[in-house]
Parts: sequence; C-alpha cells; structure tokens
Amino acid sequence: MRFKRSELDLLFHYRRDLKEEKEVPQKKLYSLEPEDCYTIGEVCKKYHINDSSVWAHVRMYSIPSRQIGNYVYVPKEEIDNLYKSEE
Repeated sequence: MRFKRSELDLLFHYRRDLKEEKEVPQKKLYSLEPEDCYTIGEVCKKYHINDSSVWAHVRMYSIPSRQIGNYVYVPKEEIDNLYKSEE
C-alpha cells in the first residue's frame, strides 16, 4: 500500500503540536570568580570526602569548573546544593 505523506500528516497533526510546546530550559549563569567558588581542596575539607569523589561528582552532574594557576574552582552554590544533605 502507498500513502501520501500529506494525508498521514493530517491524521497525526497533534504530534507535531506537542513538539512545538516544549520549553527550552534556562541556562544557569555562574560566577566563577575565586570569591564565589570553592577549590577542590576546600570541598574535600568541608565535606570530608576524597578529591576523586569530588571530581566524579563534578563530571557526573556537569558542574562548571575553572582552573586558575594550580587551583580548580567550582561554584559554591552548586557544591552546597549537591552536598547539603550530607552535612
């Protein structure tokens, strides 16, 4: 059997409408200045976890990071939200 695509589109037009209604998630903006961030070492000391665990969580949850010299900074807001239940 052969069908015209235009006829099939008329039968299933509601599917196209659902795709258009999807909302685009807002991108979060972070200040990656040193005063608004923790270093990886500070996170380890504050939450008593290993640095490899911190790195695994940073990668797993797509937390932005910034390296300045020998230090890597991650936003305080994201780290506090991630580990707040463990304090």
